[in-house]
Amino acid sequence: GVAAANAITVLNAADIKFVGDYGDLSGVHISGADLEAGHFDHANFQGADLQNVNFKSAFLRGANFCNANMMGVTFREYPYIKCDANVEVAVAFSQNGKQLIVGIGKAIEVYDVKSGEISQILHNEVSMNSIALSPDGSQVVSCSDNTVQLWLVRDGKATHTLIGHTGYVSSALFSPDGSQVVSCSDNTVQLWLVRDGKATHTLIGHTGYVSSALFSPDGSQVV
Repeated sequence: GVAAANAITVLNAADIKFVGDYGDLSGVHISGADLEAGHFDHANFQGADLQNVNFKSAFLRGANFCNANMMGVTFREYPYIKCDANVEVAVAFSQNGKQLIVGIGKAIEVYDVKSGEISQILHNEVSMNSIALSPDGSQVVSCSDNTVQLWLVRDGKATHTLIGHTGYVSSALFSPDGSQVVSCSDNTVQLWLVRDGKATHTLIGHTGYVSSALFSPDGSQVV
């Protein structure tokens, strides 16, 4: 079983096409084999042990799976998001992994990960280079040029525009409790209060470009 599964996985990776005489795979035991994007048109899998086989994107037109063990078999293509290759894209997951936000050009799309459906679209005036979700998933922070924007997910409304950076803002993230935002621009790091959008501290000391900053787990420090 294991040897056969490994063998057919290697052959598939070498782009061997299991058609014609090579397509008679009746009774084979290939549990766990990776046959992604393989060529199995009209192949005969009758009575085969195909548990946990990956057939993602495989060619299976007319294949015979009669009496085969199909437990755990994967056929479906994983979800993906299409976008223009010339458009800047930024993505981030929520802390609980249930939401995905995608900044494409001037829009932020909020996705439900389980269904793949868009739950909200936030519209910005310029393209965004970085986005993040608050820990509770209720707010989004985005960076565009020299500004930072806060949004409410539930209605797509912008709540505060954080103005103070003089250069291109490369990154912005929420604190662990969602009460603050840290953002970076040129050689400075800025701290902001989420409730009113006011700057609280400008951290100066770097002599070169600062590309990112993070809060400590308890939110008391920034690195």
